[in-house]
Amino acid sequence: MTRFDFSNFGCAQATAYSLRDRTIESWNDTNLFLKHQNAKYVYIFSMEYQLERFLKTQLLNNDLEDTYREALADIGYNLENIYEDEVEFNLGSGLCGRIVGEYLDSLATLNIPSWGYGLRYEYGLFLQEVDEVGEVTEVPTQWLEKGNPWELERAEIMYKV
Repeated sequence: MTRFDFSNFGCAQATAYSLRDRTIESWNDTNLFLKHQNAKYVYIFSMEYQLERFLKTQLLNNDLEDTYREALADIGYNLENIYEDEVEFNLGSGLCGRIVGEYLDSLATLNIPSWGYGLRYEYGLFLQEVDEVGEVTEVPTQWLEKGNPWELERAEIMYKV
């Protein structure tokens, strides 16, 4: 056993956390710049958010996909497999969640300052499972069960709804 023996999921989490630090630095620099520019912001509140997986997006946006692909291959991991093991945190199942997600993506692409707000659900989408007698049950997705490296939880700020 070596220090590199961990699951694809563990590798996805570690990769995401390493990118998160870079993203937070860029985010802080951008917010400071916009503050000095006295920029106006678009604010979005939605009950649902259906977003793409962040890991691939962050690697592509930071022009780091090839670098990470090589580094991960050096320790025995395939980046495509890592992408598959990233936790999805789609919070909503309807068209509204998809539209809001695409709207936020468009705002970012157009460099329009914006903030998205929503509720931090304990569970994500429900999955349907069929048991041995053919009964269908809905099971909640426990998207927070293994942690979310893209989330900056602020437990001290909580409002009962």
